[in-house]
Amino acid sequence: MQIKFLKNLDIVLVLVVIVTLIISIFYLQTVYKWWYEDDPSLYASVLTINNPVDIFLNPDIIRTFGSGASVTPMQILSYWIDVHLFGVSPLAAYLHTLASMILIVALLYLIFLRITADRFGSACISLLWLCLPSTIAVYYFLSTRHYLEGFGWSLLSCWIMLCLCSKNEPEASHIKFVIMNVCVLAAMFSKEIYVTTLPTLIFCYSVAKRRYWISISQIILILVYVVFRFWVIGGGNKYPLPLLDGMNYLQYLTKLPYTLTANTGGYVFFCGMVIGSLWLMFTRPSDVKNVLIIHILLIIAALISLYPTAEAVLNTFQVPGTWYRAIFIINSLIILTMGYLLVNYTSRRTQVACLVIMLVFLIPGVHKTRSLWNDRFSQSEQEAKFYLSNPDKLMLSEEAAYWYLPGIDKLYRISHPHFISNCDWRNDHAKQMLAQFPTIWRLEGGRAISDQTLYWFVKAHNM
Repeated sequence: MQIKFLKNLDIVLVLVVIVTLIISIFYLQTVYKWWYEDDPSLYASVLTINNPVDIFLNPDIIRTFGSGASVTPMQILSYWIDVHLFGVSPLAAYLHTLASMILIVALLYLIFLRITADRFGSACISLLWLCLPSTIAVYYFLSTRHYLEGFGWSLLSCWIMLCLCSKNEPEASHIKFVIMNVCVLAAMFSKEIYVTTLPTLIFCYSVAKRRYWISISQIILILVYVVFRFWVIGGGNKYPLPLLDGMNYLQYLTKLPYTLTANTGGYVFFCGMVIGSLWLMFTRPSDVKNVLIIHILLIIAALISLYPTAEAVLNTFQVPGTWYRAIFIINSLIILTMGYLLVNYTSRRTQVACLVIMLVFLIPGVHKTRSLWNDRFSQSEQEAKFYLSNPDKLMLSEEAAYWYLPGIDKLYRISHPHFISNCDWRNDHAKQMLAQFPTIWRLEGGRAISDQTLYWFVKAHNM
């Protein structure tokens, strides 16, 4: 029995998982992070939910998350599992994210192995996807775990779809069909980006394979989602960002290649991708045409769902920070489609050359992303831990996310807040705090200092 298991064990898959763990733990150091930006307020909200069924049946609970225009009950459930199984623990939360990432990378490898029969190529594609700056940004941020897990649910549904569309599969495998659609719903309820992209992919592929009952199910699921969304938030909620006009939107589209590697190398890769696709179209038109058509449809579907966030991406595309979540699905689709074309239709020499070129541009972007997030994590962790350890000191919060310390108050049930935000220090709250404390404390060079000059400056402007 043991020998049979070892024979069936995919050594390359094991290596992919090990490399994922090494990158995650020793390079990205994802399990050593603390709460950041939205994390405390989101986890504090989940603490008040006793019954997980209410997450899907109580519209008031769903509306407490996000901007008011989001319907993401799977995000709430994911956090609910953390706090109700392990308590208020950032380590447990990041270990949960790590486990999700390992499963996703393994699924990516298995799916690509199924459709390419190439272990080396499948391993490279999976690990390249892991190292994209947009993937790392989503991976780092607990508040965007639902993007990651939504992608995982999408991959699982695609795996089952490939089984259902196989020639060896019975025409009506009811159990797999139900599980696939449950996974599709889980992805759609994780984040809106999967409402447009995932059903589009399954619809197109199942039609091509003449599994029309699968394609019809995707139309039904979209209708179910629309009804559910309308029941939860109605039809009038909008994302709290200005929408771009035509010219600015075109400018936004021109910036997207940059985000692929978080540097100008993304344009080199993008140009190579376009030229390579055109070359494959001329040399293998019957094989490549359908792949590229589906890819273009998926990109269009993703861009539609991401339109409300275009303004934020346009303003911050050079910084691989929290807004890189908005282009996570776009970059994922690009790298996976191009990886599929390379593995299936080019020689090993060409694949290795493209891999080397990609790494030349990607490695600096990975380092840039890692450094940015580590600096931000360190600053916010130091600030919050000093705040929690010194209830007798007035803290100046220099965190750009002004809602960070209020979230800490809720999560750790601080009954007497004692901070002033540098984003908003001229208000009644600031006056009240200044009247209770003789000085202001702030972080400088990694340590807390008392700043009397700043204290009197703020006090003078609040008189």
